[in-house]
Amino acid sequence: MEIMILEIIQGRTNSLNLLETQPDTDFTSFLAPLVAAIVVSLLVIRILASGITSKRAIRLRQILNFAIGPFLILFIVSLFITLPDKLASQNSKTIASVATPELAVATDDPALVSPVATPSSNPTATETATTAVSSPLPKPTAKPTIDPLLASFKNYSNQSLSGHTALVFSVAYSPDGKLLASGSNDKTVKLWNISQLGQNQLVANLKGHQEAVYTVAFSPDSKLLASGSSDGLIKLWQISDTPTETKELGTLKGHSGAVNLISFSPDGKLIASASDDTTIKLWDVLTGKLVSTLQGHAFLVNSVAFSPDGKTLASGSNDKTAKLWDVNTAKEIATLTGHANFVNSVAFSPDGKTLATASSDRTIKFWNVNTAKEMVTLTGHPTGVAVVTFSPDGKTLASGSTDTTIKLWDVSKAAAGDKNSELSSLQSNSVGVFSLAFNPDGTQLAAASRSQLIKLWNFNLNVLNRR
Repeated sequence: MEIMILEIIQGRTNSLNLLETQPDTDFTSFLAPLVAAIVVSLLVIRILASGITSKRAIRLRQILNFAIGPFLILFIVSLFITLPDKLASQNSKTIASVATPELAVATDDPALVSPVATPSSNPTATETATTAVSSPLPKPTAKPTIDPLLASFKNYSNQSLSGHTALVFSVAYSPDGKLLASGSNDKTVKLWNISQLGQNQLVANLKGHQEAVYTVAFSPDSKLLASGSSDGLIKLWQISDTPTETKELGTLKGHSGAVNLISFSPDGKLIASASDDTTIKLWDVLTGKLVSTLQGHAFLVNSVAFSPDGKTLASGSNDKTAKLWDVNTAKEIATLTGHANFVNSVAFSPDGKTLATASSDRTIKFWNVNTAKEMVTLTGHPTGVAVVTFSPDGKTLASGSTDTTIKLWDVSKAAAGDKNSELSSLQSNSVGVFSLAFNPDGTQLAAASRSQLIKLWNFNLNVLNRR
């Protein structure tokens, strides 16, 4: 749309240059340029805001999206108001600039030469245009190479889950592989039956939060679901053998800001929550009581994750750092510095030796957990990276970005510094990606993006094992 608007403005400017008009002090003569300037300003602000992955920035983008439309309509209306007067004055004037050579387009390809730019006394304008269109195009000399890993991801038409009425912020698979949970800006948590390929269905619509649901997570035994919201609350839900009978168990209160991400410890006894209030809290799942509060980040905390052995906790913050914490003592172990912008996501590799971090600085970093040293930086996303997650076997890393793509990385190659570690790039919906999750056996990838849909890709393990 931005390109279309700029082309309209450029075309309007060219038309006015061709007309020898007298200065007009009428307000209508200034209306179109004024509205055009407003539209361009809104677009510039919208483009600059598109690289910010903070959930708060969504509301700004929504306001800008609504504002651009009316001003664009006003701009078009203003053209209809002012253009007739300009054209009327053209009838009484000589427009010598139409025949000047400046309008010719310089090109060596005769098929791209405009009829206006190649004056001729013999052929008609229609004949000239026909000749340009009929010029033969070069044929490709070789078929494009198809990445076998990309081919193994099949975006089935029936693998888009629809049901939410607003942005989807989070997705999570139950460890038993039967359910997918999703949290949305529509204030609901939904449960989907994904046990049978192609027969996904909504089985529960959980209501209780008063504001947007930013995060969802299953307990290791798949019997509990936790959800965190911008209302600062964490709710626990009991998953019944019949998912439609899922019930709310209780609410964990303590954060003074939005809960951005929650994670169960590997033994299921603790829940860690990251919040806008700059803290991380640890909760006893059985009693619902607050165990400890981890303080150290200077700004809001976006992400939190337990190590596979449950002894270490990682967090990422808008203060551009990630931190490692001792779960038993609630003390900080190390601060990982190196990102130039917000750290939006943290993820431990299945063996617990590597921590991956995703940042608004458009990079992904690998860190050695034992030494707290940076191992490698992955680049490839042109805008901020919102989320990273490892496949269950630890061989693949998936990353989601505001550039609307999901990239797949070969972990072993990336850790070795191989610049060819990027395996494939999957196109998500037409908006950025918020959350990613592999199912327990690594055969499916779910993506929550800035739309009402959840995208699913199905994975061919045979292709993976051969790489």
